[in-house]
Order: sequence, then C-alpha cells, then structure tokens
Amino acid sequence: MTTVDKALSLLEYFSDLRPEIGLSEFARLSGFDKSAALRMLGALVRAGFVEQDAQSRKYRLGRSFLRFARMREEAFPMTQVLHPFAERIAVQTGETCHIGVFSAGTLAAGIVVLSPQSNRVHVAQGLNLPFHATASGLCFLAFSEPEEARRLLGEGPLEKYNAATMTDPKQVLSECERFRAQGFSLSAANFDPDVKSVAAPIFDAEGRVFATMALAAPMIRAHDSATIENGRLVCAAAMEATKAFAGDVPGWYAQIVTSLDKAA
Repeated sequence: MTTVDKALSLLEYFSDLRPEIGLSEFARLSGFDKSAALRMLGALVRAGFVEQDAQSRKYRLGRSFLRFARMREEAFPMTQVLHPFAERIAVQTGETCHIGVFSAGTLAAGIVVLSPQSNRVHVAQGLNLPFHATASGLCFLAFSEPEEARRLLGEGPLEKYNAATMTDPKQVLSECERFRAQGFSLSAANFDPDVKSVAAPIFDAEGRVFATMALAAPMIRAHDSATIENGRLVCAAAMEATKAFAGDVPGWYAQIVTSLDKAA
C-alpha cells in the first residue's frame, strides 16, 4: 500500500455515526502509529479533504468534497437520472430502495429512498456496502468479470458481521455464480441480522456493471414469495435505469429478466 493509499484509506472511517474522529482514534482504527497518521492527516488537511476543529482537535470531512461532488454531478448527473427509478420501486414495494455506486474499489449507497412504512430498513446515504456481506456487494461481484471479483474480495478471511456472514472468498464466489444465473443477488441476515435484501445490476455504456439497485426489507415481511417478487421487480427497474443512463444491457441479462417476468 502506497503512502497515498494509506492517506486516502483514513477517509473510509468517516460515517454518519462517526462524523468526527480524533488522532488517537484514527491510529486505533487504521493500525498506523500516531506520527504516521498525523502526517497523512496533515496532507489531507492541506488538500481540503479534511478539516480539524480548532477546539476539539477532531477531524471531519473537508469542503473539497463538496466542490468535487458538484463538479461530478454537473458533468455526470447520475442522481437526476437514477433517483426516479429508486423512488418508484420504493413506493411500489413499500420497502427501502438504495443504489450502490462503485468508485475507487468500494461500493457505497449513493442514492437512498426510504420505505414509507414505520417499520423499515434505514440505509444511510454514503454507507459502505461490503462486497461479501450485502446484496449490493454480492450483486456487483456476481456481474463483474471473475478476475475483478476475486481482486475485490482479496484473500480472506473476510470480516464477519454476524453468524450468517460468509467469510470464505471461495464460498462467496460460488454464491455469486448462482446469483448471476438467476439475475439478482440475495442477502439474508449476512450484514444486518434483521434484514433481507435483493439487488440487481446497472450497466454502463460498455455493458459493465457500475452500480446496483437494491431493495431492503425487514425479515418479518421478507417471506419467500415477497423476496422472489422483489427480485423480479428490482431486475426490471435496474434494466430500465441502465437504459435511461445510456447503458448497454447485455442480451443474456435481458433474457433472464424476460424469463422472470414470464414466470410471475
């Protein structure tokens, strides 16, 4: 891992639940010694990616992200194009829909539309979606090239979030083969023990998966028939989203979606 990689990896520790982080906590989370973490944080501060509160001395994300996010959205209006599809399927199913976007080797919830029901799955925008433990991550692996999927997973053992989490990369890849054949992925308590999710791929202009559309439901409502129907609906919506985004739906995938519709 290069120095740049190490510095950028520190940014991954910020989240909705952890918006500010002190130097000691950074060192503990990353495994870097304090002096190394301080040097890297200093570089991030100078670049505007991180700010330090003058009183608490804790670090938070900086204003540079706002500038880059604005530039990207103006040139590449993904939210504008894809959000209506997420909103429509959330209303149609009554469950939380989120779109995971791949960037710099990670998958994160870029668009989130929460279920209108009081008992719902909450997904924070920007939430990291582990490849081996979420429907979104498993979907991305399933529809990536095999070599890329193996690279993204790494050697293992993978992080265990609860008893149902798969930690063996070979097992994960085996499941992904099944998901690819059926057109959508499934995660039953792999990440959150109370949640069952399905996800389908969104393809770019080259026919490569670059994002995923997922539906997340509380286990109490996620019986088998509902899960199969949610899988069918999310496949159809993701295929429409691909076309709206000027992506190319591979012919073999379109056939799978058509067969799911016929079986409904």
